[in-house]
Amino acid sequence: SGGDPKVIPQLTFQQFQKFHQDYYHPANSRIFFYGDDDPNTRLELLDQYLSQFKQPTSPVNSAITFQKKLDKPWKLIEYFPVAQDAPKKTCCYCELVVERFTPYYEEGIGF
Repeated sequence: SGGDPKVIPQLTFQQFQKFHQDYYHPANSRIFFYGDDDPNTRLELLDQYLSQFKQPTSPVNSAITFQKKLDKPWKLIEYFPVAQDAPKKTCCYCELVVERFTPYYEEGIGF
């Protein structure tokens, strides 16, 4: 389904279950820590949790690929209520362009 809400209801239970098993697994995650606690304690806690999972038989391709840059800006306006019985007057704005970058974890991690 690719996450398309219109297509998700068409999935069989087996397809849904397979997707969840493939993509919602610690092997398909990136884990970040923040704080000044002991890094060894963090790794021990992480090992206690992750050691409960079996390694998948084959890796999942969950790479996030770059989209083609748009030729021109576009706008989508959706109004929504802030409460169930409120009028649809609320609007949220989000404007951004994300450029390519090299994540720090590909260059090495420093403390």
